[in-house]
Parts: sequence; structure tokens; C-alpha cells
Amino acid sequence: ILLGHPATKKPLSYLGPLSRLELDLADDMASRSPTMPDQDGFLPDLSIQRATTPPIKQISHPTSKAKKKPPRVNARWPVIGARNQDFLSASIDPRPIQAWKTDIPQRESRQGHTSIITNRRTWSPYRLNNWLECPRKGWLTDKQNLSEDELTSQDLDSRTYGNLLHGLHHDIMLEVLGLNQGEEFQIADLETKDKSVESSKYDRHEIMMIALTSLSKRAPWLLRSNATSVQKLWMLAGMDTEEWVTWLANPEPMSPRGRVGSIIDMEMRTLGPAPIAVEWSLSKKKEIVIEVPKQLVEKRRKTIPFTATGVIDRVDLVPFDPQGEKWHDEEGSHEVAPLRLLGSGWKPRRMIIIRDLKSKEDFTKPMERHEKAIFGELQLALYSRAWEIAHPGDLVIGAGITTLGFDSKHYIELSVHAPDWVFDGSYGEVTRLTHNMFRFADEGPNTESDPFRAWLTHRMAVASNVAHNANSGLYNPTPDESVCRFCSASNICDQSAKGGFSA
Repeated sequence: ILLGHPATKKPLSYLGPLSRLELDLADDMASRSPTMPDQDGFLPDLSIQRATTPPIKQISHPTSKAKKKPPRVNARWPVIGARNQDFLSASIDPRPIQAWKTDIPQRESRQGHTSIITNRRTWSPYRLNNWLECPRKGWLTDKQNLSEDELTSQDLDSRTYGNLLHGLHHDIMLEVLGLNQGEEFQIADLETKDKSVESSKYDRHEIMMIALTSLSKRAPWLLRSNATSVQKLWMLAGMDTEEWVTWLANPEPMSPRGRVGSIIDMEMRTLGPAPIAVEWSLSKKKEIVIEVPKQLVEKRRKTIPFTATGVIDRVDLVPFDPQGEKWHDEEGSHEVAPLRLLGSGWKPRRMIIIRDLKSKEDFTKPMERHEKAIFGELQLALYSRAWEIAHPGDLVIGAGITTLGFDSKHYIELSVHAPDWVFDGSYGEVTRLTHNMFRFADEGPNTESDPFRAWLTHRMAVASNVAHNANSGLYNPTPDESVCRFCSASNICDQSAKGGFSA
């Protein structure tokens, strides 16, 4: 068939020739993906119907492109970036991509266009991200539990290392501020307890002793003399094995050093907000249902309400005055904050910052990791809205990642409703990445609404669209090198070669 010769025998299966041609069909479909921009510099709206893979890198890092041609003020919105002679325009996340069909039913069923209807109502950001990156990845790893065995490494597993840094950070917050893991500080608690690590009764040297005591309990293997333990001990505590043994025999305050010291230095710089919760589970409250009003959803998207689960790493409270004396407004509203505040008359009783902790030891710049969390992932937006739903009267005025590593740092993407004193550096490094990118789906280019709230709404709509497609039996592959390289099901996927695994 491939050579054009007449067949002399029937195939063992009528799907056999089709299976052999699938990669060629995929190549052909990919070659037909639209690339030519419209007059406004973005791909035409109809181009999404011909897309087979999403532009992952453009989606996750659009900031520099948006400066030249901001999508927020474009005549039509949302838009997908395209390259013209001068520059590459920015993309609003079009995922999940539903690949176009070839009208060959047998082929479509093998490529994810199925009639397998499910009714999953509960979704975590982690599970949603898997399905968002590639529906087939979500189907194989989540629904079918298929993945290759992980290779044993002599180095410490990155997740174990990340959990260790998370635990050290939380132990510092719990011990120094008196927080209880998974529980919230109330306003009355702020009147009797320390509001920040810097204003606590402990100095830097004493906090280092608290952190090292936690490290000794969480990582007893650091006493070993193998290369991994020696290296991680030096990275975390800035000590060699002999110094560590000596300190354990006589624990005492010492100057911050290593990754642990970097976390302490970061918290000593964070003077403004008051942490009120760490490791706060969404399941502590009654079901938190994520739903976007139809008028705020882009026309092409199909969405369903779903129950959000997960754990918020850290929640900070922002004061209503620069002196940090007024932490709530009695005249604020008692209802859940509307997604669009413009013209609603709604006023916050409390102002909140949501933080997601990320350990970082690779070569990715911290700002790029923050940018990816804003544009390419879902947890910051979902956690922000989930907190608002669970706490009527609260308004999330900022969200961002906290990088834990050599240079630990808080990042915050801010709403236009954030007070001026949040910009003074004592709350973290401020970003305004969403302000050139987002507006609500029913608005024009001259809107004055909050781009941060529009971003929040857009990410909720994307998550809801992912849940809808997964429940509707749409499991098509959307291969991309940055996804396939780390996919645990890549060896059983016939499309993974399109993501960078070809010989």
C-alpha cells in the first residue's frame, strides 16, 4: 500500500494498514497547521480548527511578545500568536486542543475521539495540568494508570528534595509564628501573635537553629558519608559532615547559610503580609465548586462545573493600611467576590495573597518559572478562586510562586485592586504579567476591568474545558517536546516521536 503496489493478500486486521499509516497522517496534519497571521498579527480565529499541537512555549512565556502587540487591546480576543516578518505575537492559551478529524472512524477512535463517557466531578490542579498538557497523557496515566517504571538514580529524587524544602519552610512558619498546619489564623490571633518572621521574638541565628533542627529530623540520612548526602548537606546547610555531626552534638544558633539560610533571608525581607495558613486543604470546607458564568467564557469553549481539591501551600493576609494595623474592613461585603468587580459595588473584608512553593535547582530563571505558573498552569488561579469561594468577603489581590533554592524569592502577580504599599518590596517581587494579556470574553479593547481577574476567569474556563473534554471521551494526543520528554507514558504512545523522541 505504501509503495502503491496492488495488494495480493488481505491484511490480518482491517486496521493493520491504517495503523501503519497513522504517523504519516499525523505528519500530514501537522504540516497543514496554520502559520500565516491575519491583518492584526494573530492567527485567524478559524485556525484553531486546524491546529494539532498547542504552541506550548508561546503559551507559557508570552510576556516579551505582549509588549510589542498586547492581546488585551486587540480588536478580537482571545488570540493565538503568529510569526510575521517583524516579530512573533503572543498567545492566549487555546488548550485543550481538539484535533480535527479525517472522517475515518477507525482512525479517530484510536486517536482519542471516543464515545467513552465518564462523570468525574472532582479535579485537582495536578490532574487537570496532566490533561491540559496532553489529553492522551491524562488518559493513559490517570484513567488507565499506565506508565513506565521509574529508573533508580543515585542522586536524590527531585520530588523528595522539593518536599524536604517545603517541609523546612513550613516548619519555620509553624515554629516561629505559631501556625498550625492546615488551620487558619483568625483576625483575633493576629492581635496576640507575631505577624511575620522578621517581627517575631527570634533573630536570624535562632531561626537557623530551628530550621537545622527540623532538617535533622526530616533528613537523618544526611549523616551518611556517600556523595549524595555530602553534596545535599552542603547545599542545604552549608556544612560538611564533620561540622554537621559537631552541631548535632551541641545545637546552637548560627548565621544562616545554604539553601536553608536563603529561605530564612527571604522571610526576613517579607515584612508586609501576615501568613495565616500553610498547607490549607480545599476539602476542609464543604465542596468548592468551580463554575464560570457563560457570558465570561470564550465562545468556542465547552465547560462544566467541577469540584476543586488540593492543598494551598501558603496564604498571606494583606493589611488595609501601610502601617499594618488594620487587617480587615467591617464595612466590606459578606458575599463571595464576583469574578468581575468593575461596577459591582462589592468591597473586600480581607485582602489575600496566594503562594505556591516551588523548589528550584535547574537552570530555569526564577522569573520564567513564575511566568509559566501564571500562563501555562492552573493551580494559582484555581487556588485563588477556591479560597474566595470558601471565604466570602475575601479578595485575592495577588498570586505567585515562591522559589526555594539558592536564591529563594517570593513573586506576586498583582491585581489593580492591590493597595500601593504592596509595591514596596516587603511582600515579594511584584509582577504585572497579565496586564497586557487578558480581558473578559464579553469585553472590547477599551475595557477598564481588572486584567488579573480576567486572567483568573480565563484559567478557570480552561480548567473547566479540560474537565468537559475528559468526561466526554476526547483523549487525542497533542505532542510537544517539552511535554513528551517527561511523560511517563511516552514509551507506549505512538505520537511521542513528534515530541522529540525520534532517532
